Amino acid sequence: MSLNCLRTAKSFPGKGESNASYLTFDCMTHWLAIEGVQPAIPENVPMEALTSPAEKKNFEHNKDDAIPVDIKLPVKHVLSRELQLYFDKITGLTLSGSDSAIFKEALVSLATDSGLHPLVPYFSYFIADEVTRSLNDLPLLIALMRVVRSLLCNPHIHIEPYLHQLMPSIITCLVAKRLGHRLADNHWELRDFSASLVASICRRFGHVYHNLQSRVTKTLLNAFLDPSKAMTQHYGAIQGLAALGPNVVRLLILPNLEPYLQLLEPEMLLEKQKNEAKRNEAWRVYGALISTCQTYDLRVHGRHRVLATVTRRPATVRSWLHGIRRLYGHRYKREDLVVGLGVQWRFNRHNAGNEPVATIQLCIGHRCLIFQVFRAPAIPRALSRFLADPSITCVSVGIAFDRRKLAKHCNLDVANGVELRQRAGMGRASLQEMAREFLGWELDDRELKPPAVGLSNWEDLLLNKIQGEAPVAIRHLNSEASHRTYLLQIFDSHVLATVTSSPAAARRWVHHVRYNHSRRVRSGRLVVGMAAQWRRAAAAAPAAVLQLCVGHRCLVFQLASCTDVPEALKNFLADARVSFAAVGAADSTRRLEGRGLQVPNVRELRRLAAFKYGVDWKDTSMEGLAHLVLAHRAVRESGGVDWSDWESPVLTTAQVMYACVDAYVAFRLGLELLLDD
Repeated sequence: MSLNCLRTAKSFPGKGESNASYLTFDCMTHWLAIEGVQPAIPENVPMEALTSPAEKKNFEHNKDDAIPVDIKLPVKHVLSRELQLYFDKITGLTLSGSDSAIFKEALVSLATDSGLHPLVPYFSYFIADEVTRSLNDLPLLIALMRVVRSLLCNPHIHIEPYLHQLMPSIITCLVAKRLGHRLADNHWELRDFSASLVASICRRFGHVYHNLQSRVTKTLLNAFLDPSKAMTQHYGAIQGLAALGPNVVRLLILPNLEPYLQLLEPEMLLEKQKNEAKRNEAWRVYGALISTCQTYDLRVHGRHRVLATVTRRPATVRSWLHGIRRLYGHRYKREDLVVGLGVQWRFNRHNAGNEPVATIQLCIGHRCLIFQVFRAPAIPRALSRFLADPSITCVSVGIAFDRRKLAKHCNLDVANGVELRQRAGMGRASLQEMAREFLGWELDDRELKPPAVGLSNWEDLLLNKIQGEAPVAIRHLNSEASHRTYLLQIFDSHVLATVTSSPAAARRWVHHVRYNHSRRVRSGRLVVGMAAQWRRAAAAAPAAVLQLCVGHRCLVFQLASCTDVPEALKNFLADARVSFAAVGAADSTRRLEGRGLQVPNVRELRRLAAFKYGVDWKDTSMEGLAHLVLAHRAVRESGGVDWSDWESPVLTTAQVMYACVDAYVAFRLGLELLLDD
């Protein structure tokens, strides 16, 4: 039937009829179904008309009995054959848990294709069911969360009605006690990914469901504050709260930080927690707290705890000041709030006295703020009002000079400043002398304030552990028959180092790296920091120690003391898909060849830096590269360690620190230079 037929007056034109009178007609639209339910409007056929004769008789019988019966017939959801095949294919690829190219294409299809809305309830049920049943299958859980992300990214899908099915699955992958069946499973990555999904859902649909974020926040906060929960659950809760934004961190994490650190500290110490796996989990939680709160837990004079926040973000400064006003509101009212004030700048002998301010330090009680004003996009007005408040007393040594600096370079006025030396009546005494006189701290000047730090680069983007403590610290965790384990603080990162001469321990380390970084190995994007040490007195001595570093794990393998080099390590070094980054690569590989180890894919970091930054690579040291590429100064101070006895069966703590710093810095440089290359 053609459209012209619809325009005829009384009847459709028959064969041979040509002149037909026309009438006007109207076209209207109406809903056939809304969310699977047929609306009761005159245009739709009543449900009674669709019932069978037998059902009509039953309906009439009930009607005669004068008993009101409300019968709701189920709406049959019919999928086309194509959608059924599509669903089966996607679920099959997901259950395989592989990271194949076809699965990636399937995720892209889920995120972009239109016409997939009828499948959303099926995918929701599938995800919820598989997460409940497969908490021991980490690859499957990761694949399921990737499917969730693709569904959320699809602009053609109306997913709001199904969030109540998806959210429990995502929260489970975030705060479950155990994910995966092996201790080596990298469930931390799954928790981080789930936290980003939770934050994305709250941002997108918070205006639709007004209690969504509050319910999620309550769940995560309960997991964070419950001491009976495992450290893995605490980690997931911290990452989830941090992903929800700085306001959540300021209101929920920072006020509970001090009591939580008291709970966490015993779990980090070897003397109190003998289980190595639990200690590692506690250190992982500690790292998450530092990253989330931008806060360092310091010990001054060995017993005074200070929580220091280092930031260049104005919003973080505002949050810190608001927290101070809330904690010390009673002192505000009495106008007796005392604040320690400090100012740092980068010394320039050619412009002495006119250097711009690099950092502003404030300290009240056990809380300290280090504001990197040189790197900040703006100075918050909250800080200006805080310093200009006459009811707040700012104390310092040399405060007159600091006030002039702040007024000239930052346009900040300190209304009420007090010079500590004048108040103490100690003339030109140093801060160390006043601490000794009034606080009883019998400390060497170098211990309280190392002299080299004052002249260091305070304009760096990353301050090395508050630019006043040693940038590298080491702690011996445990000793076993086959290896020793150390935990190192290298700038802003924790590194777990395994020192061994046992082939079995080296083999386990290699298998762990291959398992956790299998995707990077297959794609040829795995970067490994490499270094070697040998007896410097011998010109042609083979390598005595091999150092490898991937991520936050380091291997120090004592070649001179081992009975045999495992085949797993030989194959790993010879794998052309793995890029080994080293400074002095030619010398290191030649020494390793003396032990029968071949490293075909080794990259000289100095050459890469010369190509990228235009420096003379022959005269560039590792320290110079770290400062140029990573903005880190004083990477290592050998103190003769490089000339020590590397063939000794037991390496000293100084040797372990030196070896790990070499490998870790090479790894960080490799990430910056090789992946761009």
